Amino acid sequence: MYYNTSIYLDPETKDYVNLNGQIENKNQVVTEIYLRLTIPQKKYMYAKDPTIGSLLYSLSNQRGTVNKTQLAQIVANALKPMVEQRKITIQEINIPRLVLGNISIEINCTDVSGEQIHFVLNAVI
Repeated sequence: MYYNTSIYLDPETKDYVNLNGQIENKNQVVTEIYLRLTIPQKKYMYAKDPTIGSLLYSLSNQRGTVNKTQLAQIVANALKPMVEQRKITIQEINIPRLVLGNISIEINCTDVSGEQIHFVLNAVI
């Protein structure tokens, strides 16, 4: 299964949508991956799980000094609780684009049912 957040997420509401405007969210794991990457770590007061979030937000002050290895490590740390809870098994974290604060993060993983997930997050830091 392939999830590209730039296609499946409404840029204004950040909700999953399909072409008819209906919510399209077939896999809760995808939602959790998205939230863990986009929520600032320890800054979301409604999170029941204190480990939710990532440090991606902190990179906006370091745009010129961040490299792909550091970015991949931040992603891995954000998803570590999901791996420890055996919700996903990560095969690969790839950073195909890191230019002037524009990033693309690709995660290939498998959920507990064995379904392959290719998750893509395009963002600006």
